[in-house]
Amino acid sequence: MPLPNLPSLNRPEAMTSRGQKFPVELTGNHKEAVLGFKYVPEKTENGKKTSAHFKARVKILTSDNSHAVGRTYSLAFWLGGEFPEYGERERRGFIAACMGEQSDDPAFDADKAQQTLVDLDESNGFDKEDCIIFHTRTSKNKDKAVLKNGVASVETKTYANDYFNPIT
Repeated sequence: MPLPNLPSLNRPEAMTSRGQKFPVELTGNHKEAVLGFKYVPEKTENGKKTSAHFKARVKILTSDNSHAVGRTYSLAFWLGGEFPEYGERERRGFIAACMGEQSDDPAFDADKAQQTLVDLDESNGFDKEDCIIFHTRTSKNKDKAVLKNGVASVETKTYANDYFNPIT
């Protein structure tokens, strides 16, 4: 029986992953191929405001968690916020790892390298999966006071810390 006229599954949007966020609980050591790095400006959709950020897409090549291998995730490096220096350090570390540099090297020009990565993304330069980095994720739990329906309570929230290194 012939199928009805359906959209082709060979379209780029059908072949790409959903862009799932890198899970907070996916701690450990991961060797990753960088698939993209772009700037996402601040926007408002459906009345909800999203802060400006950089978004990296990575594919896990090897990991402490064998179930993670082959999966593609997104990492967001948020701009601004209450403690912007934490996000800036993580973003600098990611960029340095992509460029084969150490993030604490004062001679490393992270601004220039960041633009190089954005330009590479715009020209589909990550398609070959040549940019390989080493990513370590740790997490910690913190109790946070919240107010729900006028009632104060304490929730435990998990925060991730990401560390990036070049493959040498």
